Amino acid sequence: TQTDTQTSTQQAPIPFALCFGMSSPEDWYRSLPKVTRGYLTTALAATVCVQLDLVSPYLLHLDFDRILQQLELWRLATNFVFFGKFGFPFVFSLFFLVRYGRELEAKRFEGRTGDFLWGMMIMGLIQIAVAYVLGGIPFLSQSMLSALVYLWSREYQEQVLSIFGLFNVQAFYFPWVLVAIR
Repeated sequence: TQTDTQTSTQQAPIPFALCFGMSSPEDWYRSLPKVTRGYLTTALAATVCVQLDLVSPYLLHLDFDRILQQLELWRLATNFVFFGKFGFPFVFSLFFLVRYGRELEAKRFEGRTGDFLWGMMIMGLIQIAVAYVLGGIPFLSQSMLSALVYLWSREYQEQVLSIFGLFNVQAFYFPWVLVAIR
């Protein structure tokens, strides 16, 4: 009957994940490349632990005195995964991580996950060395994110991006637009 046809076609709205060809958030998460997924997971875990007061952010920050004198070597890695407490800047950071990290890892470094991880480790070591010389930089997560965005912008320099729907910019200039916005 016609009323049965009408009611069957008027279904609930399509969930967000289905719009992207995924049947669930878990499918979306599993579709992320390994390094990007691992980085996202550790960033979320660090933030949840700090937000719930399970871990102090002072245990995660880059403190060269504690690294050298008390051998708290985990600080060399944990300073890259804490993007701050939950909020709008945190959401933007994770969006940039997923958007640009995934595209770099899945396309530029396709089938070379180790090369992508190695590149991130080299970038991290350079950032730690600069932080040691400059001093007073407790977290390098935004620096790592900026490095990933910069690499992405060089790889896809001809792509045109819309900035908040206000104006378009070529990907080559995107890192400089982000600097200007900050």
